[in-house]
Amino acid sequence: MTKQSTHTGTCQICGGDWALPNGLLSKHGYVVPHGYFVGVCIGAHHQPLELSRKLADEVAADLDKDAERLNTLAIEIAVGNAKPAQAKAGFSCKDRDNRWTQVLVPFADADKHYQREAVESFLWNTQSRAKQATDIAKAIRTRADRVTGKHTLRARSDVPARKVIVPGCHVTVGGKRYLVADVQDREQRSWTGRNSRFCAHYAVDNSKGQRFWSPCGSVRQDKIEL
Repeated sequence: MTKQSTHTGTCQICGGDWALPNGLLSKHGYVVPHGYFVGVCIGAHHQPLELSRKLADEVAADLDKDAERLNTLAIEIAVGNAKPAQAKAGFSCKDRDNRWTQVLVPFADADKHYQREAVESFLWNTQSRAKQATDIAKAIRTRADRVTGKHTLRARSDVPARKVIVPGCHVTVGGKRYLVADVQDREQRSWTGRNSRFCAHYAVDNSKGQRFWSPCGSVRQDKIEL
């Protein structure tokens, strides 16, 4: 069961301030068209920058490699050793959405004018992507230098202190109030019986003196009396 976050932290990638359920950054940076998450930040489900910069450094290094590859490609384009796959045909037509769009043909089949135009555009786009990768890598490292080891997690003022079930407290389950006799980490199996995990369980004695165990995470916060 996901534990409610009491603090927020800085994402290693986007730098946003997000909640920390179970100690890791919550899912963020997304839209949900048609009920599906799209565009989730790769920093989600990782430690915040206050505690680790491992992911930040890995992503920055990958961006540096992309920038190096793109700069090499830009040189190849400039000297004529690399060419775009397509160029304009010189006329337009309507697409499926009834919008006018340029018709593209294989680069070798295009007129010289449109070939030069395609090469210029290809070179400009490649150089722009290389610069963008370098700038993002620099921004990620600069943020990590500023935050990691120098800032602490921020407490959420909108979240009350979470109650923890302990021996001697009371819980209300199914409309009945029970005294918690013991708390232990016990095995909990999934409904299929194939997977299991260890998590905190509480024990109560019923009216017949018999003890039964239930997961602590199944009890709502407002049903716990400390």
